[in-house]
Order: sequence, then structure tokens, then C-alpha cells
Amino acid sequence: MYPPTLAIDGACLLQPLVHVNGFRLAPDEAARAVFIMEAVGTGSFEWRGVDVTYELNGDTYHEIITQGQRGTVITKGDEFPDPTPDEKRCARENGSRLLP
Repeated sequence: MYPPTLAIDGACLLQPLVHVNGFRLAPDEAARAVFIMEAVGTGSFEWRGVDVTYELNGDTYHEIITQGQRGTVITKGDEFPDPTPDEKRCARENGSRLLP
């Protein structure tokens, strides 16, 4: 869905999108990352994590976030899974559109 929306404890939350470059996160706050991928062909894909470099008080830190994703790119006309009831409801409530 775009913009991203997520159901947590029954509430649909619209995820604000900001550019990462220059983004500031206050202490003890959390952030989620959205990755835009472009398919160059059909088949399975997987990425296992993300390298993150950040600065705090002039010191540079490096962290590997080990949460990845796997999926399959299909051609138009192939069977695509139906959105869940929560996905449909959140898309309606937040004006998100389900991506094809």
C-alpha cells in the first residue's frame, strides 16, 4: 500500500515518509524504513538486512539491521494474493492505494 499504512491493535496507522538524508530521530524514538524496489524480471528475491551508518554527537556508528524480506515478482495476469481484511480497511481509512 502506498502511502504505507499498518494495523496495530485494531487501529490503522498512516506511516509518514521522510527522506533519510538529514533525518533526525530523538532519543528513545523508533523509526521504520520503507524501501522502494524496482523489479527487473520475474522470480524470487531476498534481502537479508540493511547496513545503517549514523552520527551521534560527532561520532559515527555503524549497525546492521538483520530484518530482511523475501518475495516473488510475478507477471501481470498471474494470481496475486488478495489483501487481508485489515489491509483493505486501512487503505480505505487512510486513502492509501493497494499496489498492483
